[in-house]
Amino acid sequence: MEIVIAIAILGGLGLVFGLVLAAASKIFYVESDPRLDQLNECLPGANCGGCGYAGCGAYAEAVLKGEAPIGKCASGGNEAAQAMAAIMGVKAEAVTRKVALVRCSGEKIYDADGNLTKGAKIKGNYEGLKDCLAASKIGGNGPVSCKFGCLGYGSCVKACKYGAMKVVNGVAHVDEDLCVGCMACADACPKKIIERVPNGGLLVTIDNGIKAIEPIAEAKRKGMKVIILDHHEAGAELPAADIIVDPKAVGEADYTEYCGAGIAYKLAEEILGKDHPIMKKLSCFAAIGTIGDSVEISEDNRKIVIDGLKNMKYGKGSEGLKMLLEAQKFSEGSTATDVAFNIVPVLNACGRLKDDGAKMGVVALIDGGLKKREKVNELLELNDLRKKLVEEAVSRLDLYAMAVSKDRSIFVVDNQIPLGIVGIVAGKISEYTGKPAFVLAKDETTGFYKGSARSKSNDYSLAGLMEAHAELFVGFGGHLKAAGLTMKEKNIMVFKNAIEKELPDVIFDDAIPYDIEVLEADFPMVAAQILSLEPFGEGNPAPVIRLQMTVDNYSIIGKNKDTLKFTGFGYEAIMFHAKEQISMLPKHVSVIDLIGKVGVNVFRGNITTQINITDFVVLR
Repeated sequence: MEIVIAIAILGGLGLVFGLVLAAASKIFYVESDPRLDQLNECLPGANCGGCGYAGCGAYAEAVLKGEAPIGKCASGGNEAAQAMAAIMGVKAEAVTRKVALVRCSGEKIYDADGNLTKGAKIKGNYEGLKDCLAASKIGGNGPVSCKFGCLGYGSCVKACKYGAMKVVNGVAHVDEDLCVGCMACADACPKKIIERVPNGGLLVTIDNGIKAIEPIAEAKRKGMKVIILDHHEAGAELPAADIIVDPKAVGEADYTEYCGAGIAYKLAEEILGKDHPIMKKLSCFAAIGTIGDSVEISEDNRKIVIDGLKNMKYGKGSEGLKMLLEAQKFSEGSTATDVAFNIVPVLNACGRLKDDGAKMGVVALIDGGLKKREKVNELLELNDLRKKLVEEAVSRLDLYAMAVSKDRSIFVVDNQIPLGIVGIVAGKISEYTGKPAFVLAKDETTGFYKGSARSKSNDYSLAGLMEAHAELFVGFGGHLKAAGLTMKEKNIMVFKNAIEKELPDVIFDDAIPYDIEVLEADFPMVAAQILSLEPFGEGNPAPVIRLQMTVDNYSIIGKNKDTLKFTGFGYEAIMFHAKEQISMLPKHVSVIDLIGKVGVNVFRGNITTQINITDFVVLR
């Protein structure tokens, strides 16, 4: 009897709770949106988290609420995006499928004796847990010397649910056909060298690419269309790009002296038309690039520079560029020489001194946000640091000894010189000695020696010298008077000894050359004629004059009090970095014999003819 009573009580309670739940479901019922299930049906159900949400259901719910855009599902790609857009009654932009890419090309190849012949160097034998995170804790970067090098222990392989990752010769590779773009592999990589990239799409290279055989081949394997806009000389093989625009490498061009920025500008002009509103803004950047890359200021390049200077003076540049020009006192009277000395170095400094720093210059120039002045100031600070580093590096060199030596070429191997400024140092050596200069420093990441070469001569090509001994280089590229190179230490002197036999003799003369001696009475007329020949630059150098100047007074100016300014009658002369000359200057000066170049100075709307002094002596 007790059992029957217990069963009856439990049955009664069940009935009561059932009625309560039924009533509650009616009272608290919330009608669900049928589109949620439809959206879920569009998604692959991978729950990979690549969209930034906990899973497919969470992403579908966010889309339904308008909290997430359509098209974030890398795995579903364009098909899923279009289906979801149809459900939501909106138009979806075409979605390019994205896949993972391992940013490492350091596959380790060994010879029959077990010696590493290719790839990132190994710092030591690692015998711990075969896991990338564990290995990365050893010695900073792990057993691989390259701080960006794949460790090869397959943590990404274990993280991938789709079998899209594999390790070949010590480097992880992605099977694009299997990859869904969830980026679980990237989360597992302690080196952070895996990123999501378009599988397909368009790649445009500017000022590079003509010798990038393997990188372009990799882009093509990923289904990308590739356009190369370059001005460097090609190697024995051309990359497999869809379109190559390089007047020095393919086809026959009416004009071959464009720089990379100039070629990009001409392409924009062809696509958009000369009268498109953005072309005036782009012409400012094309002019800066043409001046900065030291290509010939002739024919069409001359027009690019003239138009760009005019548009900069009329305020047609971007907000960031206008702020940089203002900071560097660019004015109505400014010339290509002012751009070369005051604008180009600032834009170069960030790329020279910081990894991926070139982006800083781009962002600062195009940015119109509230922090644009802060970004421009950061560029100026880096340029000041660049000046200091160059001065320190050059101070360690004996330029005179280099100049008078019997060597036909100058090689400097100095690991204290930051890799970012080797080109500037090489330029200063070549400028003083008249010889081709090669400055190299060790790249601790790869163990190779990287450097730059500069020359003043038109009698030989630096790129040609290296092409003739290509087997001595890990990589190189460049043109007539400037080049970059990477080589093993053992090959540096082998290369020097080889080109010493091929280069002409250089006779050093420390006398400062000039083009014309000018009487002071004729100076106004001569100065006007010289200024009419602007813009000056490579292929059209500014004439150097010699003049006996009558001095009314002089002053010492500048932030560091190292600039000397002479005021004459109707014109002035100025010398920068003149600490030594200032220290020896008498109290009273009435006449100086100077050598320099003619320019103008604009101050508060007043335009004054100005000579930039190379050297001078006091006559009385």
